[in-house]
Amino acid sequence: MIADVLQGNTALKWLSLSGNAIGDEGAIFLAEGLQANTALKSLSLHNNLIGAEGAGRLFEGLRGNIALKSLYIGENKFGDEGAARVAEGLGSTALHELNLASNAIGDEGARRLADALRGNTGLHVLGLELNDIGNEGAGLLADALPHNRALRVLNLMRTKIGDEGAKRLTDGLRCNTALLLLQLDREHAGPIEKVLSRNRLARRGAETNRKLVFVWCLEIRNLALPEELTRILVRQSEWNCEVLPLEMQPFWSTGE
Repeated sequence: MIADVLQGNTALKWLSLSGNAIGDEGAIFLAEGLQANTALKSLSLHNNLIGAEGAGRLFEGLRGNIALKSLYIGENKFGDEGAARVAEGLGSTALHELNLASNAIGDEGARRLADALRGNTGLHVLGLELNDIGNEGAGLLADALPHNRALRVLNLMRTKIGDEGAKRLTDGLRCNTALLLLQLDREHAGPIEKVLSRNRLARRGAETNRKLVFVWCLEIRNLALPEELTRILVRQSEWNCEVLPLEMQPFWSTGE
């Protein structure tokens, strides 16, 4: 029914179907509707029991769709296989914002997503919080950062990334001037500060990116951020119940 409506829709811009257990079958029907849709800008499919097949078919349906800019598909637990299917289709979409939180994505899924980020010119915001990505996955994402000039926000909070992974991410910024906000857990504050103080190349890269801010937890009201980033953080708190407006402070910021 909804898929049929989407095919002929020219008015609806925002749609949330979160928490409806649509599964792979529902995702496939939605993919068919999205193929012919030229109006919908934002779609939320959080917590819908969508597996790898459904995620893959959904991104196949987005090929050629130039309208949809924001897709929230967290809490579906489609794992590394689903992340691989998403990565395969990402370059053929018009997405600016993609949230994949809490999907049991590990290092292999991070590898596939990192490969997709290399040379990607469309995606501005990527949410990978609450996944199983560890130091290896963080390193792979870090290696992709110098090859990406589009990504503005990368959320890796509440993952399995340790100090070594945080250091790798910091080092990956030395040749990246696009990223504005890197979200990590609070315990990584010290290791990252040490890298920036001791590693001349890493600090030079961070200083080149004069707007870069590291954040360990969220409290929008106490942090002066560009309007663009504030809007993104507000959306995160609206779409993801795990990202709450708690205590948000930058532990290192280049500023302007």
